[in-house]
Amino acid sequence: MVSKFISPLMGQTCPLPSFLIGAASALLVLQLPRGYCQNAPEPAAPATSGQTVADVKTYGAVGDGRTNDTDSFNAALKSVAEARGGTCVVPKGTYIISASGITAPHEPAVSSDVHLVGEGRSVSVLKVDGMPRNHLLQCDGDNWTVENLTFNMGDYTPSVGLSAITCKGNNWRVGNCAIVKSGRWGIAAFGGNNWSIEGNYISRTVPGARPATGAILVSARAGVWSSHGRVVGNDCDGAGITFSGDNGIIARNEVSRSGFGSGIFVQGLPSTHAPTISGNICSDGSSGYDAAQGGGWWSVNGFETWAPNSVIYNNIAHDNDGGGFAIGGQKQHRCREQIL
Repeated sequence: MVSKFISPLMGQTCPLPSFLIGAASALLVLQLPRGYCQNAPEPAAPATSGQTVADVKTYGAVGDGRTNDTDSFNAALKSVAEARGGTCVVPKGTYIISASGITAPHEPAVSSDVHLVGEGRSVSVLKVDGMPRNHLLQCDGDNWTVENLTFNMGDYTPSVGLSAITCKGNNWRVGNCAIVKSGRWGIAAFGGNNWSIEGNYISRTVPGARPATGAILVSARAGVWSSHGRVVGNDCDGAGITFSGDNGIIARNEVSRSGFGSGIFVQGLPSTHAPTISGNICSDGSSGYDAAQGGGWWSVNGFETWAPNSVIYNNIAHDNDGGGFAIGGQKQHRCREQIL
């Protein structure tokens, strides 16, 4: 059976009532076709005129899928940072990166005004060479970008909190990248303002999660939550999206086969206010390990949000083994909703 959740105030900012919707499948009006977010335009590389340009092969990288190129990446990125900005270019090839990541813990590889750019996510590949002991790529600063790259994480499941790309700072962008064989988190963002995670493909081969895992995580940095963050047009296969922060946008993402929690989970107070959740598709979620349920295996919803002043429209959930939509909040004014 298909349920429809229709709001006469669709598209307007309006607090949601405190209630829960559970259905094996749920469908909102103004449906988008499945696969819509896969057609996100490929982002253009940042302008390099007048800026430092460093090619990782100039610094000794080989990209033959056998040689460890970690030191070459580190040196190339360091040279761009010391020049106070520019572009680090990653030509076609498969580059082996140490399990310890490109830099030491808490030391960013991509810093303010640094742009790490590949020739395309199908041809410029960074591949971890063992069980990760650190984030593969740490980014921290303002006005940086990571684009057009693939990160192969080898199906390793490292310690909780590690990700292929970890993101901190303001006005940054991770676009048109792929994280394949992701064992823990694909992209993790901590705090920051006015940033964007868009047009990425994240795939987790091993279903379920023990403990929690996901494709995209948005959380706090030193107790400060994100503001005006955008998670847009990403394709997540085998893992879902967890979001927290103020005035965020979660739009046009496609999540399939999430094995933990929900396809898209948006936290509530005190971390999250006024998110816009639109044009997403969550399907085929299957039971996964849930620590909140005492470590038991628990049904996976399509969507779950507890944030006040949410705007939710034009989303699709189908074939999840939990509910289609679980929606609630704390002491909110009610909008008139209709469930058919």
